[in-house]
Amino acid sequence: MTYRVPESDLLEYYRSGYIVYRAILPASLVNDLRRECDKAVRIARKLKGPQAQRLQPVAKFADEIDQRPFKDYAELPALRDALTQTLSEKHYYGKADVMGVLLEPAEEPWCTAWHRDMTLASSRVSPAEYQDIMLDWNSANQINAPLYDDECTWFVPGSHLRARNLPGELAAASPSAHVDHGAGSAERDPVVKERICDAYTRGMPGAVQLRLSAGDFAMYRPLGWHIGNYLPYKKRATLHDAVFTPEYEVWWRQWISGGSPKWVRSVN
Repeated sequence: MTYRVPESDLLEYYRSGYIVYRAILPASLVNDLRRECDKAVRIARKLKGPQAQRLQPVAKFADEIDQRPFKDYAELPALRDALTQTLSEKHYYGKADVMGVLLEPAEEPWCTAWHRDMTLASSRVSPAEYQDIMLDWNSANQINAPLYDDECTWFVPGSHLRARNLPGELAAASPSAHVDHGAGSAERDPVVKERICDAYTRGMPGAVQLRLSAGDFAMYRPLGWHIGNYLPYKKRATLHDAVFTPEYEVWWRQWISGGSPKWVRSVN
């Protein structure tokens, strides 16, 4: 069955920088993915300790994790339809060396720092090219597809459209704020630590919480301000991925490996 993206959701994506395809993953696929992601939890904690919060890429562990459900996810017709309606038929996701899974920490609450995945400085392109990247909907799209209800991700709507940061955003995202008021705190009491991380997360002006249900698929522009806030008592297995076109993937791979490729729009 073709998945129809409501026009109101498309408008929200272009205005705010994120879109959620509700209940788009079939229950049978969610079950299959949960089974394999349970293995991912054990592998991640074995490699990185109890506070590990991701395993990426999942394909690196093909000798322990069955890759078939992840391939089924990458080829899901409903998701292909939704991306075509939102972006273009050239867009795809599910690259084996990119797709990972986000997990809950085992012992303590934790939050990342407020961040943008690419800034003007880190993009290594000219201001004009960076502005074009921000305005080009065919580039810089990231995915969270939860297999359990997930309220970890927060996003500042509209921040994906501007390189300029507001004073309150810079203050909320400062390294000292993360150390003094966020997960960098030395606090060991789990309830106090949870409140510290929550206060730090809510300290970003204009931030909204993405409330996702199992089987949803959220796509957002990571050039905007965003954060992950995790709790050990809330099970998490959320597929984390990127959306590409062939042209954007070439640019992105050169950029992420430290190069300074010339920016070219991937779709007109």
